Amino acid sequence: MPILVAILTFVVGPLYAPERAVREGPVSVDPPALEGPCSEWAGAAIDAGWGTDQWPRLAEIMWCESRCDAGAHNASGASGLLQIMPMWWHGRDAYDPAVNLAIGLEVYNAQGWHAWQCA
Repeated sequence: MPILVAILTFVVGPLYAPERAVREGPVSVDPPALEGPCSEWAGAAIDAGWGTDQWPRLAEIMWCESRCDAGAHNASGASGLLQIMPMWWHGRDAYDPAVNLAIGLEVYNAQGWHAWQCA
């Protein structure tokens, strides 16, 4: 039997290689460096599910809608980074950047970029 293991190890590599072991639990990966206006919110946007390919337009919309101010609001009731209308909140805090970006992704998935006047 040890000869078989030696042959298999030689042919296919070790049967257990710690460097090939599957990692359990969440893996923290730094988002790629995303530039442009509102870059301080890039990590939160990626965490919320926005793609890096969507970042340039998302950043422009955040700048236009709120000047990157998570506490922004207007008379219509739209609030937060993406100026989300209250009908989308469903009891969630639209002033929390992570929540606002997650709700914004819901809006985008339902209506596309034209949901924002700045798009």
